[in-house]
Amino acid sequence: MLIHRPPIFVASRAIPSTTLALLLTVVTTAFGQTTGDTEACCGPFSIGCADIVPAKCDLVGGISLGPGSQCAVDDPCFLQGGLACCIDNKCVNNVPLFFCHNEGGEPQEPGVLCGDLECGSNIQACCLDPMADLNCGDTEPEFCLEIGGTPAGDGTSCHMDDPCDVAPRPCCFDDGSCIDFIPPAHCEHDGGTPQPTGSTCEDAQCVEAPEACCGPFAVGCADFAPSECKLIGGEPVGPGSECHVDDPCFFDNPPACCSGDVCNEHVPPFFCQYKGGVPQEPGVACADIECGSNDQACCLMGSIGIFCNDLPPDDCLDFLGTPAGPNTSCAVDDPCDITPRGCCLPIGVCVLEPPARCVVQGGVPEEIGVGCDGIVCPVLTEACCFGGAGVPCQDRLPGQCILDGGESAGPDTRCSVDDPCDGDRRACCQDEFCFFVTPGVCKFDGGVVQPAGTTCDDVQCGEPTEACCINLPAAHPCEDLPRNDCFAMGYTPLGPGTSCMDDVQTCLKMELTEACCFDPQGALGCADLSADFCLEVQGEPAGLGTSCSVGDPCDFAPRACCIPDGTCQFLDPQTCVEFAGGVPQESGSTCDDVACGQAPEACCISPLAALFCVNVPPSMCPDFMGRSAGPGTECFTDDPCDFFPRACCLPDGGCLFLDPQSCAEGAGGVPRESGVTCDVAECLAQSPEIVHLDSAEHGTFPCSGFIDPRQESTNGLDIDLGITSASILFNRRVFGSPDGTKLTPANFIMTETGGGDPPIALGVFPTDDIPERVIVLWDRPITPGEWTTIVADVYSKQGFPIKSVGHLGPGVDEPDRIDVAFLPGDIDQNGLVSPVDLFVFRRIANGLCATNDCPSCDGQLAMTDIDRDGELSPLDLFRYRQLINGLGNATQAWGGQFLTNSQP
Repeated sequence: MLIHRPPIFVASRAIPSTTLALLLTVVTTAFGQTTGDTEACCGPFSIGCADIVPAKCDLVGGISLGPGSQCAVDDPCFLQGGLACCIDNKCVNNVPLFFCHNEGGEPQEPGVLCGDLECGSNIQACCLDPMADLNCGDTEPEFCLEIGGTPAGDGTSCHMDDPCDVAPRPCCFDDGSCIDFIPPAHCEHDGGTPQPTGSTCEDAQCVEAPEACCGPFAVGCADFAPSECKLIGGEPVGPGSECHVDDPCFFDNPPACCSGDVCNEHVPPFFCQYKGGVPQEPGVACADIECGSNDQACCLMGSIGIFCNDLPPDDCLDFLGTPAGPNTSCAVDDPCDITPRGCCLPIGVCVLEPPARCVVQGGVPEEIGVGCDGIVCPVLTEACCFGGAGVPCQDRLPGQCILDGGESAGPDTRCSVDDPCDGDRRACCQDEFCFFVTPGVCKFDGGVVQPAGTTCDDVQCGEPTEACCINLPAAHPCEDLPRNDCFAMGYTPLGPGTSCMDDVQTCLKMELTEACCFDPQGALGCADLSADFCLEVQGEPAGLGTSCSVGDPCDFAPRACCIPDGTCQFLDPQTCVEFAGGVPQESGSTCDDVACGQAPEACCISPLAALFCVNVPPSMCPDFMGRSAGPGTECFTDDPCDFFPRACCLPDGGCLFLDPQSCAEGAGGVPRESGVTCDVAECLAQSPEIVHLDSAEHGTFPCSGFIDPRQESTNGLDIDLGITSASILFNRRVFGSPDGTKLTPANFIMTETGGGDPPIALGVFPTDDIPERVIVLWDRPITPGEWTTIVADVYSKQGFPIKSVGHLGPGVDEPDRIDVAFLPGDIDQNGLVSPVDLFVFRRIANGLCATNDCPSCDGQLAMTDIDRDGELSPLDLFRYRQLINGLGNATQAWGGQFLTNSQP
């Protein structure tokens, strides 16, 4: 009770400002500054309110009032007036907000007093006759029932959200179904979602709620509607499940998987089932179980035709048979029956096919003896819209459409009817550019769809841009940017209507700028321009390094000039700097006005062979029989007079005993610490090298000499598949320049045999777990039939360039480059697609390779994963046959093709 605990704040007594400031200092010191993401925190500490981050407010038992709130504004914790607070069905006035919460009370709205309310009442909305003028009133539930009403529930009020709206309306359920004319409360009670008043199920677009789907596709787990999940061969986890919550597909700690008599640890359930295994319960390991037989029906071809035998799936494949699937048996239902029967394909067509061929085509076989007469097959496919080049519309299963990067045009749509992917073109904004495309293509390419009926003439995409000159030495001196962005980056806009396409030469002239002095209309002016451009506008360049924003570079009047030797001459500023090496003094000054002196620098003196150092002007150093360490040096900075010889580590790992200057300038080495000799120093080769090994974990991949044999196209028209990146491992961390700058695409030079334009490096991404590894990404797959070489032009932390020995010929790993090629179908990696490749494919797929008779560069999966889905499956052999014969998504028949050039 409030009266049993001494209050920790007395509202009627103001805290002195000095005391409050001190307390705030203590709190903010302990819990963070009162800037950034802080907000007002009302809590049971002595000052009542403090601006701290919400997490720390929770730690001290406070109540955070939300972003933007501040203790100094509007008394947010109601320290002065307080609130009415209901505690144990009793009301107390003028209680601070935090104290009411701390006592387990319920604070009322500001301005409400205890006389205006009754604590402990259970007032709620009471729903009366829906046809009467008054169909809702706030009262106690008991009285509501007495007058024939229906209580709406705790916390409801007639002033909130119309709780008595009982007009029937459509109700959507998670499975996508819809029921008309259900009151909202009944709909929600049954787990549905009420639709707007006045609508019907025909108007409502009820969709299945997505849930986690575990399946044998590339991503392993994806949130799909249950029906879509099953269409793509997945298994729905259940309502409310999500892939990123609770690991529903057991990626982090998958259970054991029984494959026949063999138990495999840590196999995701969906993959276990896909491979014909039996997944165990979560948390079950192989030590906990004993796997039994995994025999299933195996359909084999013999001299008398197809016959059936129960075998483990692997044995069945070894005998060139076809497993009929888990839980099948030759003794039940004749699973190897090849008698044609009705087969409903996803496109809604019925064909006569044996059951196995029907299933391979995604169809559903009818019962034995049932043909196509009278069969009405449902259409499961719908138009799938793709962006980019190639065929923009293909009929796909809804789930497969999403996985392939398309956008479904909706149920009952067909690519052959009304061109559903090209029927509603409109303006599409991508940054400042506009394209006239369909909404699906626009969204696929990351654009913003404009209203229906608009064209690119009707809209202005993005902020208008103009040529923006980057006034620094740069590879791209001009970029088209909005004017404000150009100014914000410190660059120079050329004005509305300009573009880099037309005005890049102007920017090139401005690339290296200096102050340009000219006399427009008799008034001496100054502008930062390139020297050439300055002369074109009849100006006088003030010299590199000058700027109109620094000093007054266009004041050419003679003035005092302090020479480094301490003397003074009366010269104009340009002559003072460029010819005398001096420092111009203020305009109008004379040598009588200034006292020029030499800046002191370190002077190294060696009396009795013991070096020591004094800071004196350079002209005085010879008087001490000393040696100047150079301008800007100081005796107490970096020991500038330590000239003793020491170990000098050379780039090749060798060592010489030299003084630091001779080591760095003469030998190109790195001097070690003073006193270290070559006997003690551990000099390693400083030049980086690429680590060439044949595994992704330990070396560079794709490894040098690798020929990519997998499929090249997703649509049979475009070369849109292939190697588009390399993970390069160096023997040490590398940098973009001797100065230690970050790597850029310019550090990786790409060439291609055959004389064609090579891919362009788009980005370089270091890896967090292995600092010596970088990922290089380029703009397109490498060219089929040719070798692509990636040469690294990088440096060590000490500034040594990568070791380069040029091309050493095929099969030799060079320290600064890798060679990769692309020839679909070349499994044995010899540069020719021949029948031997099919033999090697089967040996790899069946695990029959000996130690050295199958290629292993980048792992054997890289040779046999023809469809690039990250798994070896029977579909890969099917895709391989299509590659050889030019069928399916192949752009040509690759059988007999060869690399046009040898490896560089």
